[in-house]
Amino acid sequence: MLLSIPSLQTKTGRTRSLLARSLSVVEWERAQSVELGSQEDGLVVLNVTSDQGDSTPKLGLSFPSADVLRFQFSPLGDVAFEAGAADYSIEEDSNSIILSTSALEVTVTKSPYGVEVRDLDTGKLLTQNGGTGSELSWLTDGRPRENFRGRYESPSSEKFYGFGERYNGIEKRGETVDIYVYNQYQNQGERSYLAVPFFYSSKGYGLYLDSTYYAQFDMADSDPNQYTFTVNTSGDDPVLDYYIISGTPEEVIGGYSELSGSPGYAQMGIWALDVRQ
Repeated sequence: MLLSIPSLQTKTGRTRSLLARSLSVVEWERAQSVELGSQEDGLVVLNVTSDQGDSTPKLGLSFPSADVLRFQFSPLGDVAFEAGAADYSIEEDSNSIILSTSALEVTVTKSPYGVEVRDLDTGKLLTQNGGTGSELSWLTDGRPRENFRGRYESPSSEKFYGFGERYNGIEKRGETVDIYVYNQYQNQGERSYLAVPFFYSSKGYGLYLDSTYYAQFDMADSDPNQYTFTVNTSGDDPVLDYYIISGTPEEVIGGYSELSGSPGYAQMGIWALDVRQ
């Protein structure tokens, strides 16, 4: 945004000319609506209309496996998304787009944008968002900045577990959790040397944010009816990349391990094996 600053008259009556200055106004740009863009093998791309309408964002949906949904979002819309492996079917009407695997049904509401994820084995609604205008947003000053935000509804009965090693309890509802490595060896509290951008929900799903950058999870802390994650990125073409994994705790953790990779014994080190003489 270019702001032209006019001449300024001083108290003595003299006029001082000021140069025009270019000032960056940073604000959250939001996904307002979506339309089906393209279908490829293992990938559905949605064209996103934002509330500011100056860019051409795209959202990629895919299934690495039948019980895992992947979101890839590019605010510039010029990033090649990775396709998934699982078979799926797709239906579309004037209001929604429905993607189904043997394990999941994903309903995307076109306008206003929203997502509903349902477990087909149990018929249970896992998670959803929509209607608030803050489901998917990114910082911008005319070009995308290096911050993304996602938001989902959460009933008061939902519990959250995870985020790596923590020292103030394992259940995180009502807390804001930093995904950041702190070198602090006493009185850690919420701070951790082993921070992990992953949690498991008592509703039968997990969320894995695929990023090595600083992130923050507001787990129904600021708003008791929803949780929000915010993550930093970098580069000229920033991408938000995260997964929703359905199943039992063992299945969800196993799915997370397949996506993130399991450490070998040599990588863990002898100290992690608790080998004693």
